Amino acid sequence: MIFDLLIKNAIIFPESELKDIYIKSGKFDQIEPSGKKTSYPALSILNLREKTLIPAFTDAHTHFFQWSLGRIQVSLEQVESYDDALNKISAYLSLNPDTPAVIATDFDQYRWIKPILPSKKDLDKISTSCPIVMRRICGHLAVFNSPALKKIENLVDKRFIDFKEGIVVEDPVLKIYNYFPPSPEMINQALQSAQQECFRQGISAVGEITSSLGRKIIARASHQHQLKVKFRLSVNQQDFKNLQQGGFYPSLGDDPVSLRALKIFLDGSIGGKTAAVSFVYKDAPASARRGILLMEQNELGELLKSALNDHWKIWIHAIGDRAIDLILSSAKKLHLKNTENIRIEHFELPSPEAIDQVADMGIQLCVQPNFINNWSFPGQLYQQVLPDEIYRFNNPLKEILNRKCNFCFGSDNMPVNPFYGIQGTVNSPLPVQRLSLTEAIKRYTFHSARCLGDTNRGKIIPGFQADIAVLNQFPDENNLLQIEVEQMYIDGEKVYDPYGES
Repeated sequence: MIFDLLIKNAIIFPESELKDIYIKSGKFDQIEPSGKKTSYPALSILNLREKTLIPAFTDAHTHFFQWSLGRIQVSLEQVESYDDALNKISAYLSLNPDTPAVIATDFDQYRWIKPILPSKKDLDKISTSCPIVMRRICGHLAVFNSPALKKIENLVDKRFIDFKEGIVVEDPVLKIYNYFPPSPEMINQALQSAQQECFRQGISAVGEITSSLGRKIIARASHQHQLKVKFRLSVNQQDFKNLQQGGFYPSLGDDPVSLRALKIFLDGSIGGKTAAVSFVYKDAPASARRGILLMEQNELGELLKSALNDHWKIWIHAIGDRAIDLILSSAKKLHLKNTENIRIEHFELPSPEAIDQVADMGIQLCVQPNFINNWSFPGQLYQQVLPDEIYRFNNPLKEILNRKCNFCFGSDNMPVNPFYGIQGTVNSPLPVQRLSLTEAIKRYTFHSARCLGDTNRGKIIPGFQADIAVLNQFPDENNLLQIEVEQMYIDGEKVYDPYGES
């Protein structure tokens, strides 16, 4: 037999022995100790000279489409103050006076010198003719100027809009590009740039949460071979009902793009103080001291029954303990079967009892270790807005592991950088959040792939798809933010090699 690719002298994390890896038809075929006197013929040979391999990451929770567009317009992720954010928006508009709208993304007021929520008044000072939107990093809250509000006022549920302050929450924010559609040229540039960033971070597959517009664009680009990242897509409630009426069912094959899940939103975010909780946020307005629930139990129960009966996976956004408990009580009340097809997204503020129930029911969890780095260290967001006893039990990944819950990792694009998230849990200030490095990498590779329904990805063993990242150094607890991906393979094909030919 002639193999397609032989990778020689590789160190497969977490082992230290050198291995030779034979790849055929996009899969790992044989893995043997390096240094054997005889080797099998291969069409291509890569000598890694003792460099480290890991399985490519699967980011199980992304908003790839929105993130891709935000990257090429106005990203506020790195700005240090409100004034800097406004100046960056103004500068972009000055350089692009004919732009139909400015969507400035990923601001986080809790990282600013003075945490202040943007205002419609200040955005109107920049322009009263061009729509401007500042979207918070959580994706659940945005501030619109007057032209932007006018654009959407008859298109969305007005319950989500504060016209006086320009604050918009939840559904309209998640569908922002439906109301302010980008040009085809912008879309193509955005998708290619975002895919390269995925490769740079060692990501081969994502669980994508987007609008119907995003799904169509991703599917078309993949069909035209413009995208090589694998996409496992979800649909919102309205699209789900339309698909059901049309007789469509989820696809579970290994196609580059497949429809996997119904996405349900039960609450908002901690940063927006809209995550549904049983306690009172610090300094929260009287109207939202315990966040908001976006759905009643009866409606949730009907959706769960309907989707599970048609073999859909269900991804449910639930950050606060009230939202988490609503899922668990609904499943228990309805005596639901196939609860392993239910996946709770985020699970940031569970009670110990909720963790036990999740383990008993076999419900999956998709958690974000990068949130620990972003907001869980002393003085950061969680400590600013949560009561002390709640803060000390946020994102309790070690407890989730100890109680044998089925969980995986995703980034929620905050940021798209698996090693940043892994560094958060490995070096967490709270023991309840701390995982070993080996365990954290497994949760971002094999377990994330499995949570998306891909049972033959995420390990470097015979029979699995050959998705791998070549690293510049062997990972340890101290070097995670210095690690770079030097090469990337998907299905045995090289897709990224910044120092050679890609």
